[in-house]
Amino acid sequence: MKKICVLLFLICFSSCSSLDVIGVLDKEEIPCPKITSPSGSEELIINTMNKVKTYIGLRGINTKCFVKNSLITMDLEVNVRVIRRDYKIDDNIEITLSVVSIDENKKEYDREDFESKFFLKENSKIIERATEMSVEVPKTGSVLIGLYQK
Repeated sequence: MKKICVLLFLICFSSCSSLDVIGVLDKEEIPCPKITSPSGSEELIINTMNKVKTYIGLRGINTKCFVKNSLITMDLEVNVRVIRRDYKIDDNIEITLSVVSIDENKKEYDREDFESKFFLKENSKIIERATEMSVEVPKTGSVLIGLYQK
């Protein structure tokens, strides 16, 4: 019985210290820095693969921020919504979602680009997709987010 208790204690103790080694326990959650979209990049009217004009825009952004040393890790869940007029056919739309952190001098610090090909199913007028992203932000920096089509 003693061996089992000691074994369970060691397993529990080693699990907690392994979390600390990978950096889970030493992060502190803080309020997130300002996040904005450059004018015209928060919503677009773009052509699908079948040359149909379609609206795409940012629907909502959920953020969580953790600080470690002088850097903030910003985890984002970005919801993108597509609304189309001609929804009687299957179609595709290619879009790039970019999240860029900048420092106090407006210089790019970190970037994550997510290239996505939305499948627009027949008879679906509104399509939404959530995407998880993450960037490193300097403590005095801010974040820009936007959509564009190549």
